Amino acid sequence: LNDALLAFFQGRYASAEKSAAAALLGDETKGVAAIIAARSAHELGRFSEREQFLDQAKGAAPEVDQARLTTLADLLVAQGRHEEALAVLKDLSARDSRNLRLLRLKLQAEQALHNWDEVLATAASLLKLGGIGPAEEAAVRRAAHLGNLKRKAQDAAALAAYWKQLPSEMRLDPSVAATAARYHIALGGNVEAQAIIEASLERDWNASLVALYGDAAGADALPQIERAEKWLREHARDPALLLALGKLCMRQGLWGKAQSYIEASLALEPTHDGHMTLASLMEKIGKPQEAEKHFRRSAQLAG
Repeated sequence: LNDALLAFFQGRYASAEKSAAAALLGDETKGVAAIIAARSAHELGRFSEREQFLDQAKGAAPEVDQARLTTLADLLVAQGRHEEALAVLKDLSARDSRNLRLLRLKLQAEQALHNWDEVLATAASLLKLGGIGPAEEAAVRRAAHLGNLKRKAQDAAALAAYWKQLPSEMRLDPSVAATAARYHIALGGNVEAQAIIEASLERDWNASLVALYGDAAGADALPQIERAEKWLREHARDPALLLALGKLCMRQGLWGKAQSYIEASLALEPTHDGHMTLASLMEKIGKPQEAEKHFRRSAQLAG
């Protein structure tokens, strides 16, 4: 058994499996030896032998049986058999709900299966028990909320309801706010998107959110133009803000101002979106040759 343990932790899995198989002959070492042999067989891709070794660990002392089941769950997760792993983990968690290893395995399986509500609950438990740091927990929560928002992206009422129940710090998170705003815009909820973007930008300036602001124009874009021009006093050389202002002015029919803002944006940062927007403007004001030039430039940038 000692030789098997040393070989396993050295990464010599064939030797570990061989020594552990020999240790199966001893009654006192049988359960632990079978688990080591199973893990070694797994590392060697010998999955049928892995199952046989795990079967040989059954009926041992309770603590050995828990180690067997924990090993089984771990190996199932590693193999991508997440639903089977969760079934094993459910049984184990009923015995020991504060086991950090079990909770981490559960989190991995739930993330893989996109069980976002369960991910949130498990991450909260891990944070409380000290099994995960605040930064990692926040990243897990962000991904889970983004996943839940995606599920509601085709239902305006469900999207709005989920957004309202989000914690305030998550609603102000730039990536979460940008995602929710895009979904609202796609559903025609430009007013909702505006509110989300404005609230987040009041806390932290973010180029992705600013760029979306121009796509969230309402029927009357003047209030948005006024707000964006106030932002411009502090962010005069922000190409995303200048382009957003150009789009808002186009929505309002302010062709001259729109052209000035878009050209100023392109002077700072030539982008596919910027040239496409300017091409669209040129078409609207009867300059097809100019429009064609900017369409070609946008295609070059896209390529």
